[in-house]
Amino acid sequence: MNKGGKEERILKDLKRVADGKNPQDPSAWREDLDSEFRRWKKKWPGSMNLPRMAHAIQCREEPRVAARFFRQLITREEQGIEESKPQDARVWYWTSFEPFSANYWGWSWLGEAVAAKVLSEKGGFDETVDILHRSLRRHAGMAALVAIRRMVLTNHPANPGNKREIYRGPGCFSAGARSNPAHFFIRSVNSCFSRASQMLPDFHRRNWIRIEDKIADAIDPHRGWGLGPEDRHHLVRLVENNNLESARHVVERLAPGTKTYARFEIRRYADRGGCTMFWNVNGNTSATYYGESLISGDAKEQDMKFIHPYCGEERVRGGTALGKKLLGKGEAKLLKKDGAEIVECANLTQDEANNPGKKRCTEGWQLPQGRPVLRFECGPDQALRLVEGQLGEDS
Repeated sequence: MNKGGKEERILKDLKRVADGKNPQDPSAWREDLDSEFRRWKKKWPGSMNLPRMAHAIQCREEPRVAARFFRQLITREEQGIEESKPQDARVWYWTSFEPFSANYWGWSWLGEAVAAKVLSEKGGFDETVDILHRSLRRHAGMAALVAIRRMVLTNHPANPGNKREIYRGPGCFSAGARSNPAHFFIRSVNSCFSRASQMLPDFHRRNWIRIEDKIADAIDPHRGWGLGPEDRHHLVRLVENNNLESARHVVERLAPGTKTYARFEIRRYADRGGCTMFWNVNGNTSATYYGESLISGDAKEQDMKFIHPYCGEERVRGGTALGKKLLGKGEAKLLKKDGAEIVECANLTQDEANNPGKKRCTEGWQLPQGRPVLRFECGPDQALRLVEGQLGEDS
């Protein structure tokens, strides 16, 4: 996010609305209002995080229009409604083209939380608020699958010489679309998950508190995230103990039937967690195909691994990478080598995607050994499911 750029301006107006004030910068977000889903009728529908935030802001002054948008959007994501002509059909999935995105997923989550808050306060929108709360529960459940209790961060991974602690609290280790390694240390989704689950940060240096944290703090901690005490109980037990009963609660009660554009596999071992995204659905931006972290105790930067293959040439998004070719398509594969399981990841240009023998940006990593305590899968053809689970601690 560029300082003073469009996203920052939208977030500032979103905070004003979350605080009960009127927006002041409509030129930043009005072009992202999309109540008729015009983007989706195009070949490339684009991002849905900005429309969610824009319509959340719209709730302040045009609540009926905004409420209709959220009802239709969430219904599409839950039911997988197909659009366009049969020969070019597109299906809606959870968070559209940004599954598990380090930042953009959190912006969608915040937009829905603010919309639910404003519509609840206005009254007369009970159906829409219920639908929004259902979606908020889904976000929390999906985050819990890839969450750890204590992620300990210092200034920035790009500045290893400065070891000053800036954050100690819940964090996520997922792979995801539109994510590079730096995003994992400034995740907007952490702001949402910590407040929704009430597993609040133990420490957050004041000058590293972001506007996303301030927006999340404006949401009622008990009613605003769509979760009840039992839900939070299971979120905590899953994150802290790999609890099998809580894993089932998340799959069956919080995130039932969730499908994603890309296929994901999430493994939680006794002491580590790993998440694989098997292909990148968002060719506009390069992706992180594998994320792993220590999940027991304090996870510091050296205890985490995020695989984001990159050649180091020019930008990693838009039509400028490697000349006029997109660097954003890619894949991950699980391979067996010398008795170990390896994840091999590749970000590809358009030419490389059509020519498997021409891959240049690849990186591999050995997965943790042994049987995971919990393993989950989801994808375009498979709703979220618990593939295997052992009785963990506190089960």
